[in-house]
Amino acid sequence: MKRLTRHFDNYIYISLILFAFTLPLSIAVSEGVFVLGLIGWIVKMILGKEFHWQKTPLDLPVLAFVVVAFLSSFWGVDVKNSLIGFRTYGLILIIYLILNNVASHKIRTLVRTLICGTSILSLFTIVNRLSKITQGSDPVLAGSMSEAGQLLIIIGITTAILLYREERKIKVLLSIALMLMIAAEILNFKRGSWISLMFVLGIQGWIRSRKMILTVICAAVAILALFQPAKDRLMNLKDEFSPVRGGRLAMWEITPSILRDHPMGVGIDNVGSVMYHYNSGIEHRRDHLHSTPLQILAEMGPIGFIAFLWWMIVFIKLSFHTFHRIKDKNSYEKALMLGIFSAFIGFLINGLVEFNFGDSEVVMMVYIMMGLALLINKNLKANIQ
Repeated sequence: MKRLTRHFDNYIYISLILFAFTLPLSIAVSEGVFVLGLIGWIVKMILGKEFHWQKTPLDLPVLAFVVVAFLSSFWGVDVKNSLIGFRTYGLILIIYLILNNVASHKIRTLVRTLICGTSILSLFTIVNRLSKITQGSDPVLAGSMSEAGQLLIIIGITTAILLYREERKIKVLLSIALMLMIAAEILNFKRGSWISLMFVLGIQGWIRSRKMILTVICAAVAILALFQPAKDRLMNLKDEFSPVRGGRLAMWEITPSILRDHPMGVGIDNVGSVMYHYNSGIEHRRDHLHSTPLQILAEMGPIGFIAFLWWMIVFIKLSFHTFHRIKDKNSYEKALMLGIFSAFIGFLINGLVEFNFGDSEVVMMVYIMMGLALLINKNLKANIQ
């Protein structure tokens, strides 16, 4: 039986490696691989005749959020649609799949696999966007919000690792991957991700290397001065917040009215069905409010919003404290925790102007970060004891 359990351990780990690699490349494949890994974990527990679940500081806030999200389906405006949308919260199990099935010495391989998959995506993006620019097409229209959000997270993790000691060969490979990802992030033309990335790198520079802040500022100025499409994209930012144009400001202004009529929220995935009743001038084919806090508030009401804030604040504290508690200033775990902490802050900042929490491609990377942070925190406690 122990031998069979070890086989399932290997099966789950391989599933997680494939999941990390395919996540930036294909949402359908990555979700399928995740389900296979989850089934393997369940079978392993059945064979071992024990329910193995590591308790964590995230358990209560996550449970509170999920319960309120589920209940909001019934007090919302479309129960069936909300229950269908609620299925995506099953992806939260990624956190616990990693925590309970990844050995500490395998963390590095999992992270490198994720960076590798993102680098391949970045290469394809660079070729695609540059071909559109050379052909005279508008590259802005080809930009992917999901990809920009993924790149924001993985760039943050990669730069943090590079700020600490790594093997020379790996450092060269990571530097190449970082350049590809930064180029792809620039060519995605998503202004919220650009600004959030500045915060991520600023946090890392403040904590690890102050010289990095000046480098980031100079690089940003150079890009805006020399790359006209990026400059034009940034200069058009004011139009996005024009209430006349029907952009973000027009969407955000209807949130109080939605809460007035639906104080407990309209339910998961129901904002798109009611938002045009409050302002018909909102841009066509929008189904969310382009802001994670406002979207959560409109969908789940104040109770859901409080549960969401509780969850996010607990993880910010956990990731920051775990980073500080690692005494070895040059360890891989300390570098990774800096990357996770700063990238998560970037994710939240980007969420102010994007509903990135509703983007499966992005939020699955967040769940990977949470799982890894909890795993490192668990190992740290075990070593202290």
